[in-house]
Amino acid sequence: MSILILNLQYPVNVLAADNATEWNVEHVTGEFLYSDPPKPDQVFNFYYRAINGIIESITIEQEEGYTAKVHSTGQGIFELRVPKNYPITNVPLGARPFTDVMVDDLSIKPREYMFVATECFFEYSIPFSGDTTVHVGIPQYTETIPWHGKRVPFHCLEETIYNFTMTERPRALEQIRTGTMPEDVICDDRSTLVIKREGNSAACVFPESASKLVLLGWAENPLSEFFTPNVTDDQRNRIFYDMMNHPKLKEWSPTGWTFSMIVGSFGSLEENIRRVTVELYLPPNGGDPKVECEYGWYAELTINTNTEALQVEDAIYPEPDNCTKQFQILGPLGVAS
Repeated sequence: MSILILNLQYPVNVLAADNATEWNVEHVTGEFLYSDPPKPDQVFNFYYRAINGIIESITIEQEEGYTAKVHSTGQGIFELRVPKNYPITNVPLGARPFTDVMVDDLSIKPREYMFVATECFFEYSIPFSGDTTVHVGIPQYTETIPWHGKRVPFHCLEETIYNFTMTERPRALEQIRTGTMPEDVICDDRSTLVIKREGNSAACVFPESASKLVLLGWAENPLSEFFTPNVTDDQRNRIFYDMMNHPKLKEWSPTGWTFSMIVGSFGSLEENIRRVTVELYLPPNGGDPKVECEYGWYAELTINTNTEALQVEDAIYPEPDNCTKQFQILGPLGVAS
């Protein structure tokens, strides 16, 4: 099967140094490759700028990454905002993408540049000097696995999607009736999406209600397929509920935690997965966290999927005073006790 590559070469766009702090925007078509059923293309807003320098050209290729030719007579910074809901890769996305950042064909380490995951964007700030080529590469599987981004709050759509108009959003069932797949339903910023186990349906509920609906068997358990056969459906649902209500999470914020995604799994597919790492997210202005963070908070839990009760084998919880630092390494800082 041939692979469709989006390859957009933009005209040269030179920024004057005194205008270097203004954000430029490019409208980029994102293709949800290999989605089943197929998803329509969307046009996304990419933002970029140079601080103390100029951008001579920028190239965006969906399957190759983002390349900018920049110039500075001193120390410059190239900044790029990638919409989180853009189909950036076909590998799991954690708190940050597993990015390969290169300056003049040399990879640089995460501590040599700044990365921040906001509610709406993955943001990169990469230092450079002289005539430089900056490249942000996103790895992917070679198989025909669906390309995806991350779910973003409703208010992010106006910033990330070209010509998106904020209107009163239809309820979940109304969105489905008009052709939206249940997993693509958009909820408001106070709600999280759950998929009904039976029937082509979904609902937007408060975060603390989502795990209760899984426990009751009404909503799909996003971890269900990763358990070994000896774990019953009821036990799988109880484990999910206990994970979402783990004391360490509740200690940080009694409400507001949402299931984000599966970051990785360990074990043989033939023998079922034995461990799975899950990313959880506490949105800004959500719940009642110990410390407010304008980017929200992340946590990661690795659980055993061959047991009849919740068994957390490893965990990364939020840590006070690390609101920004949690995004500079692969996930949040902090250690489970």
